[in-house]
Amino acid sequence: MGPFLTLIAGLIGWIGQSIYRKQLDQSFLTPQRRSILFAVIILGIFCIGWLPASFTVSGKCVLEPREKRFVVAQFDAVLKKVHKLPGTTVTKGELLAEFDERAIELEINSLLAEIQKTRKMQDVHTATGKAALSQMAVLERRGLEEQLQLFRDRLSKLSVESPVDGIVISENMERIEGSPISRGQGLFEIAPLKMMIAEAYIAQEDIGYVQEGADTTITLESFPDKTWQSTVYTIFPRAEPREGKSVFLVESLIENSEKILRPGMGGEFEINVGKKPLAWKLFRKPWIYFQKTFLND
Repeated sequence: MGPFLTLIAGLIGWIGQSIYRKQLDQSFLTPQRRSILFAVIILGIFCIGWLPASFTVSGKCVLEPREKRFVVAQFDAVLKKVHKLPGTTVTKGELLAEFDERAIELEINSLLAEIQKTRKMQDVHTATGKAALSQMAVLERRGLEEQLQLFRDRLSKLSVESPVDGIVISENMERIEGSPISRGQGLFEIAPLKMMIAEAYIAQEDIGYVQEGADTTITLESFPDKTWQSTVYTIFPRAEPREGKSVFLVESLIENSEKILRPGMGGEFEINVGKKPLAWKLFRKPWIYFQKTFLND
């Protein structure tokens, strides 16, 4: 089809230039020749419309971390000091926060006093021959010593450290400094930055053309002169409402080798889904709009 289209395009161009420059007299453009010219132009447009063109599906996207690590309180304590705020980059083992040691030290001192008291009671019962009471004092002392060891372990774990290299993405914990923290309560959320996920929302009329493994091009508002190449990693099977439309979530992985990408960055997400006829590409969306506006009840 290539040489044929070239011939038609050349013929149309020559005729157009001739008419424009008035090199054709009126006798040349007879009704029959006008009909032929019109047919050639229509045929040329029809053939051009069947030319294959790259078809892409696009949508807005936002970056999210591929994985998240949660730091929780291992025991009840009072939050003394927060050292890292949201958006701060941290390394593995870096100090995030500290617990207050005073309440734990009070418990330790109280337990030491109780242990000393049970020792004296054990000695008294042993001296008076009260073996059963002496044994009860021994058991009570052992229970207190176990509690003492527990609080000493807590005293050695007052520092909260980052489990991985990444960025703090949790809310600001400074607002609750000095407040009691319960065991299992979330303190920090750390996102490793080595690999990011670009989450794109694709309209339901476009999702049928998207396949896993399709090439994607991502442009971020923070770096308008740069693009990232990737492939479709995941297509979520269920639509969700967003800005009054039904959309599907599509994900691609982006390697953050330069360590410049951050969660929450937005941009454009373009998926190359193959080739379609040029005319189909040009008139697909107007036809969809026409169907939704005039044909749907």
